[in-house]
Amino acid sequence: PGQPVPLASVREPFVVTAGRPVTLLFRQHGLTITANATPLQPGSAGDTISVRNLESGVTVRAVVLADGTVSAGGAP
Repeated sequence: PGQPVPLASVREPFVVTAGRPVTLLFRQHGLTITANATPLQPGSAGDTISVRNLESGVTVRAVVLADGTVSAGGAP
């Protein structure tokens, strides 16, 4: 009490949680590819995080979308 809250301590709420499966999207030229993935870190909408494709095991960087999906490449 009585102490200022550092600006670095204030953030948007997490939309995805590390370890909880999400849908990974790739959209380009009218084509949408989806896959199941596991976030390796939590993220808020607009954050870029690492996720692991559950089928291939490949780790990619993806942008967290407000609906809880993540988008890797293409248009979100």
